[in-house]
Amino acid sequence: MTERELLARTAALAADYLETLDTRPVRPEHDYRTMLAALDGPVPEGPSEPAAVVGELARTGEPGVTAMGSGRYFGFVIGGALPASLAADWLVSAWDQNTGLAEPTPATSALEAVAGRWVARAPLPSAGLVVRVRDRLPDGTCHLPRRGAPGGLRPRWLGPDRAGPCRSAAAPCRGR
Repeated sequence: MTERELLARTAALAADYLETLDTRPVRPEHDYRTMLAALDGPVPEGPSEPAAVVGELARTGEPGVTAMGSGRYFGFVIGGALPASLAADWLVSAWDQNTGLAEPTPATSALEAVAGRWVARAPLPSAGLVVRVRDRLPDGTCHLPRRGAPGGLRPRWLGPDRAGPCRSAAAPCRGR
């Protein structure tokens, strides 16, 4: 199977799942312990066929998936991937960029800076929003207070040492 065929098969599996969101039960069929038992096993001794890995993941994992994107899930304020955001996530995952430095990864670094600026300027409810930055630094988290918050709060870096302001609201959490 070519890489293109693998990605097309994976997209078909994802589309099959998304098409069932309005009719499938919201709660997962299996609990954590059942899923752990189904997924746990020894590290393979050699490489596996990628299509087999994806197929097994879909077959084994889907019974433990909560239909958070169904519009009928009210457990937490999570989920909500839109078709455009899902497709964009797939595309940037395929690009496989480590956005730690702007020089070797100008496109994804610029995208991250723009997204950070948008989030920092968004009208946020209550006290603010905590943003987890996966690519910049390990355990990179920044608290973005809502605009007009009492006391003129500024974005704060909440990294491993829990100290220091974000460099700017235009590009939050790039460092301490």
